[in-house]
Amino acid sequence: MFLFEGSFGKYLHTGDFRYHTSMQSFPPLLNNIGQIDTLFLDTTFCSPFWVFPSKKQSIQQILTLIHNVYKTPNDDVIIYLECGILGQEEILYRINLEFNSKIYISSKNKRQMFNCVPYINNQDIFTSDKTSTRFWIAKKTDVNHPPVLHTKNSKYLYIKPSTQWFGIQGNGTRDLKDYCDKPCKS
Repeated sequence: MFLFEGSFGKYLHTGDFRYHTSMQSFPPLLNNIGQIDTLFLDTTFCSPFWVFPSKKQSIQQILTLIHNVYKTPNDDVIIYLECGILGQEEILYRINLEFNSKIYISSKNKRQMFNCVPYINNQDIFTSDKTSTRFWIAKKTDVNHPPVLHTKNSKYLYIKPSTQWFGIQGNGTRDLKDYCDKPCKS
């Protein structure tokens, strides 16, 4: 979440988020009750039709998936992660801890962006040397141009963590037609 203050007042932008009761104790929210002039709330999947795993469960699913193909650091596997935006930094942090491996990011700006996250700052989890790791931040188009580490026998795993794809598959637990014309309730 981002809280902006200025001559325009206080503007809270939630971004795309997954609500959790612990958010009720976030200082930017507690310290500004009744003082926010504008609230931009991203409610992409507000309907009770959508039932998503928790963030913790989602990250664990990603780690399990990687473990299934990446057995040892010597395995000829490249793990492509389409995690190039804020909000996905915890995935990268957990991969670094779990596999004791740095993550390649070609863009200096993206390395700086992720290093601004308090629990990542100064952890030295990113690298600009693509030959030093099997974990890469990449877009799908990058996968179509195999990196130096790929050989004709090498494998890769492409992971794009996104609620969008989960939602498109219709993983809700109720009939969507029951919610199509009904506004979300607070």
